Amino acid sequence: AIQQVIPASQPYTTNKQEGLNSIIKKWNEGRILDLDHFIIEIKELVSSQQVQVSRALHGQFSKYTRVSRVESTPDNGDSTLDNDDRVHVADSEPIDDFGDLEPLQQCFTKSHLNNIIHKSDILIENNHVQEFPPNSYVVKSETVGVHFIERCKDSFKCPCPSFSNRKFCAHVLAVARTNNMVTSQVRKCLYFTPNLSKLDEVKTQNRMGGKSIKKQYKKIIPFSPEKPIVETESQSQSSQSSQHVRNLCSERGKPWRLSNEPWFALKRVDTRARKCAGCKSPFSSEYIILKHKEKDFLAGTDIVTPVAGNRYYHLNQICVQLRHGNYYAIEQLMSENLSEKEVENANSKMC
Repeated sequence: AIQQVIPASQPYTTNKQEGLNSIIKKWNEGRILDLDHFIIEIKELVSSQQVQVSRALHGQFSKYTRVSRVESTPDNGDSTLDNDDRVHVADSEPIDDFGDLEPLQQCFTKSHLNNIIHKSDILIENNHVQEFPPNSYVVKSETVGVHFIERCKDSFKCPCPSFSNRKFCAHVLAVARTNNMVTSQVRKCLYFTPNLSKLDEVKTQNRMGGKSIKKQYKKIIPFSPEKPIVETESQSQSSQSSQHVRNLCSERGKPWRLSNEPWFALKRVDTRARKCAGCKSPFSSEYIILKHKEKDFLAGTDIVTPVAGNRYYHLNQICVQLRHGNYYAIEQLMSENLSEKEVENANSKMC
């Protein structure tokens, strides 16, 4: 029989049962795998599950829900395993004193900072931070692989998505702690990360959807057959109800589906954003906008693009609802990307 070797670095699925079934099917179809490669593939499937479970135990992003820490109380003579009094659930308490990272509380939530510190501790304890001269470091990650950390004057730069959006991540923190440069790295994060609690109110046009209009008094695009788009300010405020947005989404084409990608608030000048994906209005002097990775429909068809692209929105709940309906609330949009003060400030502006 012809022997076909399938690389172990490409597991069929993250599900162990499905992976074993797919391997068995290949054996039944007459294609024989080498026993060593067969064992390696099974180990790859098991290790991928272990990584997902480990991330859930540490409260990090995983396909499994976060697992609470279980502590056992002393046995009082009752050895019954079903005794619920012997076990109680205790969530890990957040750190109150972050030391040099204290200024970052205006940019991150406490849970997010705790996760970053905990992950950096693991990287340092496992000796995953190694120097790669000149002026570079290699950080081995448990999930992605190897991160190449580059030194830029008095700070460090990481290619991971967390650093590109917030200018701070666990890999950079681990390298900064080994070089006693945490203060300078925090200073850089504060310089590049916007604080939404200091922003003014963002004003958008009353017109939602449609193409851009240079002379609005000559051309009117209706919201619906009964209501014109040109309204007074009081009428436009009353028309921004959830029911009206749902009707508008159904009339203005296809509202988009739910997406598991996170939302980010970032500076408009750091992007190529030209217009809002919700209201189709160009960005003028907005300082902060929302970024979200989404797939899209091909023009005039029901075919979905295979690759997700970046979409940008005004800091306005109506703009988000025009494309996504009422799926996303303020807290879901901001999640762990903003501090509590920033979420409160954005909540007052986007509702």
